Amino acid sequence: MRYMTSGGRGSIMEFLETLVASIDPFDFQGSVELRRRPDSVADAAILITNKKWASSSSGRALIDLLSSQREIVSIRGIGQKITLRLADDLIASAGEALEAGDLDTSGLLAGQNYIVDFCDPNATKALHLGHMRNIALGNALAAALRAAGAHVVRQSVICDIGRNVAEAMAGYLQFHNGETPEALGIKPDRYVGNCYAEYVRGLDSADQPDAAAPDAPFARELQAHSDLAEDLLRRWNHGETEARELWKKIRSWALQGQEQTLGRLGITIDTPLYESDVFDTVNLLAAQGLARGIFRRTPDGALVYETGKKEYETVPLIRADNFPTEHMRAAAIWHRLQKPAAELDGILHIMGDEWLAATFYWENILSNFPPCPLYRVYHRIPYGMVFLQGSKMKSSGGEVILIDDLLDRLAESDAVRRLSGPQPLPSADTIARTVALGFFLNRPAAKSIDLSWDRMLDETQNPGWLLSRAWSQACTMAQTRDGDIRGPADVLDPPYRFAVIQSERFRRLLHLTVSNRDVSILMHYLIHLAQWYVATPAGPPLHRVMRTVLESGLCALGCLPRAAGGLGSGAASAPFVDLGEEVFANPA
Repeated sequence: MRYMTSGGRGSIMEFLETLVASIDPFDFQGSVELRRRPDSVADAAILITNKKWASSSSGRALIDLLSSQREIVSIRGIGQKITLRLADDLIASAGEALEAGDLDTSGLLAGQNYIVDFCDPNATKALHLGHMRNIALGNALAAALRAAGAHVVRQSVICDIGRNVAEAMAGYLQFHNGETPEALGIKPDRYVGNCYAEYVRGLDSADQPDAAAPDAPFARELQAHSDLAEDLLRRWNHGETEARELWKKIRSWALQGQEQTLGRLGITIDTPLYESDVFDTVNLLAAQGLARGIFRRTPDGALVYETGKKEYETVPLIRADNFPTEHMRAAAIWHRLQKPAAELDGILHIMGDEWLAATFYWENILSNFPPCPLYRVYHRIPYGMVFLQGSKMKSSGGEVILIDDLLDRLAESDAVRRLSGPQPLPSADTIARTVALGFFLNRPAAKSIDLSWDRMLDETQNPGWLLSRAWSQACTMAQTRDGDIRGPADVLDPPYRFAVIQSERFRRLLHLTVSNRDVSILMHYLIHLAQWYVATPAGPPLHRVMRTVLESGLCALGCLPRAAGGLGSGAASAPFVDLGEEVFANPA
């Protein structure tokens, strides 16, 4: 939203802040605040730190400057605050732009380049609600950056080879050889997950990793095994055709199903990075690391990195059988990102907090292979674990809720059906997606989540329902009865004026969201605005304003797809850096 003002071209907030900033900052400092209450007469306030500002030359200069602006019709000084009433035609111009769907934020980060890495699945199972928190946070940050005008690539590192993938292959051979998910009518990633879970449940309990171990995310492939899965992994590593063909089949089923699930959430991964693609880089790093004394061989022939830290002294990189651990495969992937990192303004890596230690190991390892521009722009975004009614979700034991099952159940619920329908109402799938994502976006990232169906359905614990209800109401009520989609707006109507003024905070809070890498900032703004809106009697003009603000906010949180010509035009879906086909081509 842009206006022509005597202070220059920009938003109302920018206009006021420019006026304040033009006054000598050494005499006093002021900040602009927009009205927070519908019944307030003042539209904005300037808060001043100096108690004696009114008698200072800068204070008098500010009053004179404000008084000279045709966009400001009333000025009142109260203590350390100057309250302002803005001209009605300025509010009308802002409201007209909002009613027409104009809430442009694309100039905030225009020209900047980002990678957001999230999801990072194993190619062994369907995506469940343990993945959902990662997906919700990563997708929301990517959407917020794009709304701010940045060029964003959504990236996902896919563990498509390793002990767990070999276990899925073994489960297929042992229990389902010759079957196909298509013939059985089972979604392909769910089918692979069944193969994996059946095989793992049949292992001796002594083969199960300790979840409290310092290397818990990698524990399964680090333990010694002598079974079908290990035999398949060895044969794959030696390039045996039969093992490779089986791997391609299992991998393709898993990735195909996961892609379908992400599609239901409106998410496309621009750059998938496969661990199976980096074995040449693994060998290069291993050779250079040994030559430089960065790594060492153990007596049994394994390759390790010494951290120098008591809590985890040795990081295993390549096993004694010459198969690289996930530590080494991940380090190789991030090593390949060194070149494009030089052209980036940021890489945001979304991860469960149990992975933090591992990412620090990779950073320590790669810092020994200069140049290393990656970590100049690399930011970890950790989050707490998702529990299912107090218990950790385990794919191998079947104690999970799949994302598909949640979306199906929501879409079929009476609550979603009441909010959805034919246009102009949102679809049931759109409401279900907003409800599901909203639950995970309203929690402090550092805290764990205890999930239950009751909590998902409870509007007091899941603001996705409130946002969906407000969005549905705005879509339904934005038109007048006679079909006139415009209609007159009364800028003296307190609710309408309040909504227009509050929309001015959107740009500022979106900027804070991307600057702090915290989507809860924008989320809480939308929640408070939606709470007020659904409880306020309104006519079509106010509904149209709220439709634009809510749509912009839900798009910026990744709950709605970006409409053509809508929020920020900064990001295409294709990668903006050439990483090389030989590096990232899908080997299947």
